[in-house]
Amino acid sequence: MKKLFIFMVLSFCYSGVSAETYPLHMHEWKGGMISTVYADPQDVVFVIDGNAGPCGSSFYHIKRRNTNFNEFYDLVLMAFSTSKRISVLIVECINSRNILSHGRASL
Repeated sequence: MKKLFIFMVLSFCYSGVSAETYPLHMHEWKGGMISTVYADPQDVVFVIDGNAGPCGSSFYHIKRRNTNFNEFYDLVLMAFSTSKRISVLIVECINSRNILSHGRASL
């Protein structure tokens, strides 16, 4: 039994799956006004009304490697600068980070 447990732990560790990264079983939309925008080397991060997402944080991340990064970032800046509501689709959690794929704004 002990050997089986050790094998399972080692298999999990070497499989490339991180225990801290998990996809949501059902994508979730969150919306509100953007209160703060941060630029990060890997992500653009913003806060929606202090409104926590399903990952437990009010920080929402757009990965720079996203195919639609430029369009999504433009949408975020437009919504922030004009004080418009934005809705974002959360598709993954990395620790408490809400990772996004798409967004829409009410103009």
